[in-house]
Amino acid sequence: MVGSRLIGQRFSSSRYLWGRPAGSPNLAPADPALRERVAAAAAHWQAAGIPRPAGELLLDSASGVDPHIGLEAARQQLPRLALERQLPLNRLETLLRRCMEGPRQLVAIEPVVNVLDFNLALDQLSGVVKIGRAHV
Repeated sequence: MVGSRLIGQRFSSSRYLWGRPAGSPNLAPADPALRERVAAAAAHWQAAGIPRPAGELLLDSASGVDPHIGLEAARQQLPRLALERQLPLNRLETLLRRCMEGPRQLVAIEPVVNVLDFNLALDQLSGVVKIGRAHV
């Protein structure tokens, strides 16, 4: 897996932590297209077993490329990852705490998780061979 920890990437495999939606234009709150996009995102998460996804999993970040998600959004995905990877939930929670960042100067008010960093650590934990990693 190769990526930049500064730019959010899309992970679609159920074996990985998923980040925010990305690549969509910023829409005004009253725009019907935003409501449709949020409804589609909610349906996606519900199909993945998360009936009430954290709000950030439904909306783009202001920049559209935020590589981080909050702890709640990450924790909601741990049962899926435990099942897919055949790992105990408590090991994934430990990994999540190890990958947690912030709060610190202008990076985050609440603790966050860099999705790429977590997924790379998850592959190491699962014994998957690491192909490469680019840091920008």
